Amino acid sequence: MELKDAIRNRRSIRKYLDDDIPYEDILEILSLGILAPIAGNISHYYFIIVKDPEKIKKISEFAGQDFIKDANTLIIIISDDNKLKSLYGEKGQIFAIQDTAAIAENILLAATDKNIGTCWIGSFNEEDIKNLLEIPKDKNIHIIIAMGYPNEKPKEPIRPNLYDITFFEKWGNKVYKPQLYPLFKNIKSITDYFKRVFEKI
Repeated sequence: MELKDAIRNRRSIRKYLDDDIPYEDILEILSLGILAPIAGNISHYYFIIVKDPEKIKKISEFAGQDFIKDANTLIIIISDDNKLKSLYGEKGQIFAIQDTAAIAENILLAATDKNIGTCWIGSFNEEDIKNLLEIPKDKNIHIIIAMGYPNEKPKEPIRPNLYDITFFEKWGNKVYKPQLYPLFKNIKSITDYFKRVFEKI
């Protein structure tokens, strides 16, 4: 699967088949995850692979999201935020979150390439999960990724028109060539403009 296809095909999957995901596939996915850019090239992240159904059920309860209990595998993405904060101060916290988010996106796309469904989970009771998985108190859980072979085909998510959210050189400038501005200044979006053009053909 080409990268652009993985990006287009990725969905948040909340219904899973019972088939087991091989550890070999999971480890390959994680190996691609850690190729994401990270602040200062400082290794501050860790993974816990959870396959025990009882632990997955508990984590589902701690996250308050029932669908998680049906996942085959959970990837717990953990960060030692203090490593970055010791170098960058309070901004280190932001950098740590950015890093694990980039890693998570790589994981989602690599899983999609293997036809494995995923769902990014950001809301959960961190302390309860840390106690369950014996995670040191000075480490932070940033993200949980639920994984399983898909048992649903969600529709493509609605996203804003790129024209409406993209500016050039400064806030509010919607055209990349000044001479085009008069053409578009009274048109809501480029999409609307071309719809009008094609209607006349």
